[in-house]
Amino acid sequence: MAKLHLVSLGCNKNLVDSEIMLGRLQNYELTDEPANADVMIVNTCGFIASAKQESIRTILKLSEQKKSGALLVVTGCLMQRYKDELMRELPEVDIFSGVGDYDKIDEMILKKQNLFSPQTYLQSPALTSSRVITGSNYHAYVKISEGCNQKCSFCAIPSFKGRLKSRSIDDIEAEVRGLVARGFYDFSFIAQDSSSYGRDLRHSNKGGSNFKDYRDELNSAVFRDGQNFDGSRGSAGDKISAQSRLSCGKGSSSESAGDEKAHEQDIDLVALIKRIEKIRGVKVARVLYLYPTSTDERLIRTIVDSPVFANYFDMPIQHISDKMLSLMKRGASAARIKELLNLMQSAPGAFLRTGVIVGHPGETDVEFDELCDFLQEFKFDRISAFAYSKEEDTASFAMPQIPARTISHRLNKIEKITREAIASSMRTLVGKKIPLIIEGASSEGEFFYGAKPLSWDKDIDGEILINESYVQNLKAGGLYECEITEFAGDRLLARVLKSSQGR
Repeated sequence: MAKLHLVSLGCNKNLVDSEIMLGRLQNYELTDEPANADVMIVNTCGFIASAKQESIRTILKLSEQKKSGALLVVTGCLMQRYKDELMRELPEVDIFSGVGDYDKIDEMILKKQNLFSPQTYLQSPALTSSRVITGSNYHAYVKISEGCNQKCSFCAIPSFKGRLKSRSIDDIEAEVRGLVARGFYDFSFIAQDSSSYGRDLRHSNKGGSNFKDYRDELNSAVFRDGQNFDGSRGSAGDKISAQSRLSCGKGSSSESAGDEKAHEQDIDLVALIKRIEKIRGVKVARVLYLYPTSTDERLIRTIVDSPVFANYFDMPIQHISDKMLSLMKRGASAARIKELLNLMQSAPGAFLRTGVIVGHPGETDVEFDELCDFLQEFKFDRISAFAYSKEEDTASFAMPQIPARTISHRLNKIEKITREAIASSMRTLVGKKIPLIIEGASSEGEFFYGAKPLSWDKDIDGEILINESYVQNLKAGGLYECEITEFAGDRLLARVLKSSQGR
């Protein structure tokens, strides 16, 4: 049997595309050794400078390891963005493709020909069942849309991924049902802008939101002081006034029958969540990549009300200075962002993740200090910080640039803040008894199991190390009651107490 070596770079959205390709190439045997491969595929990332450099390095390294007669295939975002240049500068590559033909990868290899379809590939119903999930026997990413309609000044993605293109709810539901039938029960729903899902599919109010304003209802409500996810009791929402809190809880149905009827024809993320949570076998789910202008109180409430979706809120804010938010063309004010974040944080057992950019043109020490102060004050569970990358086909490309040395200095400072924030969040778990999913061998080696709470995303939120267990023969993908025993260095340690029921 011919052997295949595939490298998937960049985000988990790229990973889904790589898994689609693996589904089309199941007649190949996978190998971790490039020198043994008959076909090598690199699914590239072209988002920022560091990602582009990593993609080029990977291509060149594999070309050096390629055995006689083997094929080197390069696909993905970098190829789509720099097609002509790369085809000219990389004679080592045998087959080139962009972001529109992942479902035709077998044909390209068979015919040994390049292919660049004009449209970004949007996962088709016919291929969902053959997709090969990598790295897990219980968790899967589900891509709900491609492209983006936002106008962020620093982002080139719309220039090569195009405008928002959403999959149908029926198609997504069918994929999840198929994955459940294969034993998967933990799902992360992803897109470039997940909270805008479905806006391109609506038949009315095209170009704008058809969300109703729930502000009056929300202003008269408060969160119930309930049981947190980790089993502790907590006062929900001390940071915000009572008039801006939500009244909801996991498994409750706070939306009236009239509201349900009013929205039953909506094609949006709320409708998708309501459809997914009805699928038997979905134990837990979360949404990644919310956008401030397409996130509203109704969506937050739907997540909090859901018996399946964790109170997991991933919303990259990029900055918190009104001046910088305007220059970045983010569309939302600092006040609105804080309002949304406070609502999210007041949910029982809330887990908040964000991302920020340091060194965007126009950022002075004043705006940078404002960002630092906010990140220290607002208790995020996870923060990703990135240095601004000057990208052609973006509005910020022509702006006066900040010196690289200044950006590097600011990034070092902000990364210290992010490490402290993450450590603080992890320390809150010490001494708690919570269910953990065993992921298998940890990144620390064979002497530890890796595990995660149900609410955490599998790949981006880290792992908890299991160094002792009262249960024999722990099963990867199994759910176990565990005690978090200590926080050592930057890692949480835990012990398994018993197997949880229901899995």
